Amino acid sequence: EHNDGTNFNGWIRQYSGAVNVKWFGAVGDGVADDTVAIQSAIDSEDKISIPKGIYSISTLNITTDINISGYGTLMHKAMVGNNSMIKCLTDNKIVLSDITLDGNYINQSNQTPLNFNFIWVSIGTLEMYNCTVKDTKGHAIRTGNIDNFESSKFAHDCVIENCKVLQQINTSSTTLSGDCIRIERTKGAKFINNYVYGGYSGIRTQLYCKDLVFEGNEVSYTYNDVGITVALSENILIQGNNCHHNRNGYEIDAVVNCKVI
Repeated sequence: EHNDGTNFNGWIRQYSGAVNVKWFGAVGDGVADDTVAIQSAIDSEDKISIPKGIYSISTLNITTDINISGYGTLMHKAMVGNNSMIKCLTDNKIVLSDITLDGNYINQSNQTPLNFNFIWVSIGTLEMYNCTVKDTKGHAIRTGNIDNFESSKFAHDCVIENCKVLQQINTSSTTLSGDCIRIERTKGAKFINNYVYGGYSGIRTQLYCKDLVFEGNEVSYTYNDVGITVALSENILIQGNNCHHNRNGYEIDAVVNCKVI
């Protein structure tokens, strides 16, 4: 009824679960551009669901806390230049669960592999569970602020667990992908039971990271670098990882309090 006590006929939908992106007009046929529909869902809700299908998108800009789950695929549409598919430059929390994120490597152009971030959280929190990230030209997953002269802004409290990160097996410097996972200026993060394959480097940590755990990861077939690299960081635990078919298994440089088990 209205505030004045009069009655009216109608329904008010109350729903607390993850909102289906198709309610916002996403198609999921791999052809239609679903960027606007999914961005609208992200801007309107704090939990969204990606049902089965292939959702072609350009860049999703995250400026609020968001939980994205489901069994569909987000595919980077053909792009020109260094455009992230998921980007968060604010101190917000992104949780990705069970989805596939496809870089669509073969259809990208004019990207600089070692200076391009496919999933990038600069000063917020990234959590990923049971996701697959594949075929990106740039760094597949990146956390941390890239401004080397800004010492007060860090990504923080990140978790990547039970994920597959599958890059190209680079055969020459002209067919490079970036790193599978690149961590810079990040405080507090756990990388647990992931399968990391291909790319320039498997898991690379550098530039003032602190309180990181790498446990139970399998890292293999990097092109020109190391399975797990840790540099210029503090309080690092590396435990029970399997690094094989890389130039080197581990590289540790200028690290305070690093334990390898």
